[in-house]
Amino acid sequence: MDNIINFPSHIAEKEKELARLEYNLNYDRMLLQRELGKIKTHKVRRMSDLLVSFSLGMIIMSMIMFLMQS
Repeated sequence: MDNIINFPSHIAEKEKELARLEYNLNYDRMLLQRELGKIKTHKVRRMSDLLVSFSLGMIIMSMIMFLMQS
């Protein structure tokens, strides 16, 4: 009989717990999205730096080849 009387409060407690868990899940998802954005930005920067380095290397190699032919 006690369970029947406490049933509505039990449901309310479970709903509050579920709401808290959903909030935590959304918060964690937001943090993960932020970290993913940082990783993608870092990756793009790294690729950009690599491209610049490669381009400078090619220019230097071209200059060396030109000087060797002279």
